[in-house]
Amino acid sequence: MSRARQMLALAALSLPVAALAQDGHLTMPDFSALAARASEHTDISLGGGLLHFASHFVDEKDPDSAATRRFMAGLREIEVHSYEFSSDHAYTASDIDSVRRQLQSPGWKRLVQTHSTAGHEDVDVYVAMDGERPTGLTIIAAEPREFTIVNLVGTVDLKDLASMGGQMGIPKHVVAVAEAKTAAD
Repeated sequence: MSRARQMLALAALSLPVAALAQDGHLTMPDFSALAARASEHTDISLGGGLLHFASHFVDEKDPDSAATRRFMAGLREIEVHSYEFSSDHAYTASDIDSVRRQLQSPGWKRLVQTHSTAGHEDVDVYVAMDGERPTGLTIIAAEPREFTIVNLVGTVDLKDLASMGGQMGIPKHVVAVAEAKTAAD
């Protein structure tokens, strides 16, 4: 899960919930109280200008760099909230329920849901759709001592997402599961 903790996501806007799925934006809750209790936390918000700047740091020697640049070019924003705690259950499900409720609105579709009873780990991957066009991606990864929420806003091509596995904190196993789901559809 530590790799999932580093995933990238898009910035939230204050839009009505019905409109959120159309452009992939989520309204993130104020996590400042959780950040104060966390042993480690990461909060990242990158808008279009910063994403363009970050794309210049993509390794040109990487064979997947063209797909990585295409993937980043389609994004308008990334938001990541990741919190790690020194004890189990330092946060409650209600701390992230407002995000989960937004993903139940029209326009969002769950691509992947994994659950490990032994490790008490859950990963959910959702895509926002505007007709047939994906406009956002959200990943929620939770386990007893940490959780991560990633929201990518913009044109999200799941084929290009595969090239992002292991880069910019996006875990390879989440990408592999999303790829398998896309291939099955």
